Amino acid sequence: MNPAKILKIAERRGLNAIAITDHNTITGGVRTFEESKEDKSEVIVITGAEIATNKGDLIGLFLNEEIKSKDVFEVIDSIRAQGGLVLIPHPFNSHKFGDVAALMEHVDLLEIYNSRYPINPKQKKILETLNKPLVAGSDAHFYREIGLCLTLIYEESICKEEIRRTLLRGKIAVLGMYGPFCFKPMSQIIKGLKCKDAKILGMATINFIRSLFYESLGRNLIEK
Repeated sequence: MNPAKILKIAERRGLNAIAITDHNTITGGVRTFEESKEDKSEVIVITGAEIATNKGDLIGLFLNEEIKSKDVFEVIDSIRAQGGLVLIPHPFNSHKFGDVAALMEHVDLLEIYNSRYPINPKQKKILETLNKPLVAGSDAHFYREIGLCLTLIYEESICKEEIRRTLLRGKIAVLGMYGPFCFKPMSQIIKGLKCKDAKILGMATINFIRSLFYESLGRNLIEK
């Protein structure tokens, strides 16, 4: 996605702040932040990255340096060294829940709602017992997904540091909706083409065809 267009869509949809968390790099966040300054956008840009670790994906928020390690504890240390926050995204997908539980004392936030990964009532209840602030993320890979899931902050005026403090205090609410089923396999198809990986491309194509049989829009999440 184009940084300038992301900012315009975010502003049009009433978002005060967005977190850009490209896979394994802060490049997208840096570019979008620079674009926001150039365009004098009112949308606050939080630079982050979604890092593929040996224990599943971790998101670092408020980053200013790249993280090269794939070891989960080295990644956490790198995020902390930058004054960032550690977030586990979609904890019931691409993670073993035993690994998630073992990381609880080392992370700051858990993602309870994600526009690409439905959560059932039992999973929701488990996350609510872990005594961590719960956030929502759109996991947007396409423009249509921007702002589908929202983390609401109870502050009249916000800046990056206030957002950081408020997230840690848990003075937040989450709401939103799921996006079309087909978007996730579409992302994998693009990945397979870019990487020239026939296995990824084949599985993603099958999943994309399957997704066309499901109702994809209008599934509201429960407001918290």
